[in-house]
Amino acid sequence: MGVTGTRILREFVTRFKSFHFLPQNIAPYGSTLIRWAIVGYIIRLVLMPLFPHRDPLTVIRVSFILKERHQLIPAVYPEPINYLYAFLFSVLDPFLSKGVFNDFFTNTAYTPDLLSLPFRLEPGVFTYLLILKMPFLVFDFLLGLILLRLFKEERQSLWAFKLWMINPISIYVTYIFGQYDVIPVFFIMLSLYFLSKEKTKSSMLSIGVAGTLKTFAFLFVLPIALFFVKRIKGFKEKVGGFLLLIAISLLPLVLSKITAYFTPVYYLPTNIVASPFEVNGFFGNTLYLFGKPGAPPLIGLFRFTIDYSMSFKTFALFIDVIYVFPVIYTLLLLTLIYRNKMSSKTMWKAILVFLLLYHASSLFHPQWFIYAQPLLILSVIEDFKFLKAYAILIPLYFVYTLYWAQETLAFIDSLGLSSIQVINIFRSMFSGICIFIVALMVLPDNFIKKLRGLVSPS
Repeated sequence: MGVTGTRILREFVTRFKSFHFLPQNIAPYGSTLIRWAIVGYIIRLVLMPLFPHRDPLTVIRVSFILKERHQLIPAVYPEPINYLYAFLFSVLDPFLSKGVFNDFFTNTAYTPDLLSLPFRLEPGVFTYLLILKMPFLVFDFLLGLILLRLFKEERQSLWAFKLWMINPISIYVTYIFGQYDVIPVFFIMLSLYFLSKEKTKSSMLSIGVAGTLKTFAFLFVLPIALFFVKRIKGFKEKVGGFLLLIAISLLPLVLSKITAYFTPVYYLPTNIVASPFEVNGFFGNTLYLFGKPGAPPLIGLFRFTIDYSMSFKTFALFIDVIYVFPVIYTLLLLTLIYRNKMSSKTMWKAILVFLLLYHASSLFHPQWFIYAQPLLILSVIEDFKFLKAYAILIPLYFVYTLYWAQETLAFIDSLGLSSIQVINIFRSMFSGICIFIVALMVLPDNFIKKLRGLVSPS
């Protein structure tokens, strides 16, 4: 680097240190943070324009049609994310090739329509992929800064930032898989940051924004509301405060739905296919999603939580079924209700326990595991006893994602092995590690010491 480049870098570091978003105790380490950010961003920038997965292509398609026709395709993806990309596509329109999506506006029929995306696009789609991932860079970095602020000790703050910038799971989900979940994850962590500062309304509004972007995040509204309600004295005051907090959290969703209500619907016809899961679109005037009529966000929430959950039938000749997911969520709420003292640390640990048990007992799409990543980093930095388990969890996660890699499955089968059985074994190990981390978190320290004594050689 020349003299001019060095001077520019020094000036940038000086300005970076002076920004208020950097904690005062961390400001002297600004150059270290910049170096790690550069490494993390080089990895991200290399991956951004590549890997046209079907899910981000669906977001691009819905947003492009919203931009061109001012009509919205009903989908499981909440409306705000499509408005965001329709805006970006409009701003960057001079640099984009419209021919990429010409086939969308022809009378050519595909069965099923939504699964045909990879076969209908021209090479110019990689520019759209690059634009799709541009906002991720901003929220990714801001999330790292939040992790900095959740620790008082400089060494812990620096390690939290470093682990986030090179976290293989968040990089894979965001820049290879191309999912936008890093944005709602940022707002969840922002809510927990505001919670640690006792900023009630800001915390509830942040979790409301997260839920508006990803319906799953609304599951954390009640736990966070309970955290603040416990600090209110008087039954009537508690009820009134609770209702106010719920209303604040729902405000972003209400505004989103009002906007969507006044946006014309794009008529996407569906097809008769072998699998009900592939029936998506209008059948006459009725909208179907995953083969069921109804509101897309609610259908998606029930499918991805209840239908994907481990369950037990109480009696073979009756309809009584126990779903593990609601059991875990109920235990989370009851734990927070009955616990007398709750700190911000108690809250994020309770949410992490819930997420780990959920991933241990439910089918989940690869992008959903990013929700646990910042909380796992917090747990590792706070106590390095979690490091070994987390390090084992990472490769097991990537084996789990092979469920969706048909070529890899075929290769394993060609070796004379059952690919699904092999992956199921590693998936079971993944669940075991998740449960083990939960056990380390909830069991008393003296119990863990006794356990170590039993397994250690005498």
